[in-house]
Parts: sequence; C-alpha cells; structure tokens
Amino acid sequence: MKVLLIMASAVLFANTAFAQITERDTILRQNARELLMTCSNRSAEFCMRIGDGIYRGSIERDGEKVALPQSKPVAADFYAVACSKGHGTACVYAADLYMRLSDPTVPQPTVFAIARKGCALENGASCSLAGEMAGDGFGTEASELISLGYYIKSCEYGYERGCKLRDLTKTIVELTHEKDEIDQTVRDLSEAQRILSDPDLNK
Repeated sequence: MKVLLIMASAVLFANTAFAQITERDTILRQNARELLMTCSNRSAEFCMRIGDGIYRGSIERDGEKVALPQSKPVAADFYAVACSKGHGTACVYAADLYMRLSDPTVPQPTVFAIARKGCALENGASCSLAGEMAGDGFGTEASELISLGYYIKSCEYGYERGCKLRDLTKTIVELTHEKDEIDQTVRDLSEAQRILSDPDLNK
C-alpha cells in the first residue's frame, strides 16, 4: 500500500535529489555560526533573506547583487531560524532541504517537527510535506491516516498539491479499511469452519 502511495506521489511531483553534504559545506557552516547568531536576534524576514541569498549564492543590497558563498545546508540553517520566528514558508524550505540532503546533523524527528511548525503556521506546503513524512515514516511512526490529516489541512490552506495528495491518500485509506474488513470476515469464516469441522462437536 505504501509503495502505491510513493509511486503515485512521484507522478504528482518530483523532488530533485541533492548531493551529499560536502566538506566545504561543513566549513561554511562553521564560519556562518556568528551570522546565524546575529540572525537569531533579527526578524524572521531578515533570516529568510539571508537563507535565500546563501541558497542562490548572491543577495541584493542597494540595488546591486552581492556574491555570497552558496550552500544548501547553510541556507537550511537560516530557514530553520526564520521558521522558529514564525515564517511558515521558511519552515517548508528548511524541512525540505534537510530531508533531501539527508543531513546527519539534524535528526529526522527534528525535520518532521519543523514541517509541523510550518503547518501550525497555516502554510499549506508545510502541511503537505508533513503529510509525506507521516506517510513514509520519516521522523515519526508511519501512518496514512495521520498523513491524510495533514493533506486535508494543506488543501484547506489552498495548496493544490495537498488537495491532490488528500484525494489519493483518502482513496488508499478507504481501500485499506475495506480490505481489512474483508480479511477479518475471511478469518471469522475460517474460524467458524474449523469449529464446525471439529470431530468433538459431532459426538
């Protein structure tokens, strides 16, 4: 059942796999600590802007582009701080990057918590990502029902992909429950047949 959901999800959208975190990324992370501390004392928008600049490798200042060291893991760190300050879009950026980078410094439950934070901030993309994680068991126990709940929220917040995944997951959940009921009926009938065929009952 999980395979069906993963295959169908792949048709609806495609996440580009990132390369592993490099030694350069690690060095940049160390060098960015002071700026990250500064960011924690500034606004969510400031942190988001710095994250965008590091993700792209440049930032606009006074109408001119200023080059910045480009690093997706470092960008994710700034997005995570912006998320903690209430920026819903930053939450999905951070969680998505951490997940696709398989960042060893950020545990899966933490990544899932970041996506959930974005969903609580009514960011539809964050809810959708949390739904994917819940369905796959990334950072939490796998549950299609919980996954469906996040997709429902995602759709309510106007995220189209969340609506598509809501409908898909709802169908899978309904089919799963129907199959469970059929399997239980078969087990009950088998047990009844076994009891009826017990020779001790015919004595």
